[in-house]
Amino acid sequence: MINTLRTNVFPRIGSNLISELKAADFAVALKPIWLNKSATASRVRQRCDVVMNGHLPIPFKVQPRPPIIAPTFLRQDAR
Repeated sequence: MINTLRTNVFPRIGSNLISELKAADFAVALKPIWLNKSATASRVRQRCDVVMNGHLPIPFKVQPRPPIIAPTFLRQDAR
């Protein structure tokens, strides 16, 4: 799990504080692999959601949360 984050996410956003990260930051990190390695990108996106949801204060963890990084945000045409 950590290897895919280390390879695909940390080089682009690893120096930022988790509390300052936005969906656009993850999109920038995942864009290079989204079309060519879609299965890997999907797994990495899910792992990013786990990290971000794990960082939320306890009152926000009570209800199920939608993915932090919406899959539609990363959709691209394969033109």
